[in-house]
Amino acid sequence: MKKLLGFCTLFAALSAAAVTPPAWFESGVIYQLSLRTFTRGGTFAAAAEMLEHVKDTGATIVYLTPFVEIDSDMDRTGCSTRQIKSV
Repeated sequence: MKKLLGFCTLFAALSAAAVTPPAWFESGVIYQLSLRTFTRGGTFAAAAEMLEHVKDTGATIVYLTPFVEIDSDMDRTGCSTRQIKSV
């Protein structure tokens, strides 16, 4: 319990000393973009064509979600039909 309290005190001190975010971030509107679901092709080029639409929503920051290659022998029993077809 003593270690946990020490950790909590350290975490609180580090949180208080955190860097203040820049003004553009404080007042920004974030649009989260996932290539696979945002465009039919799932490509950067297709997403670039849609950036004007994103801007029209009022977004000032685009967060591009991380992407990885799907393992071809992954167990897909929990995947939807759409997910299975996209591979």
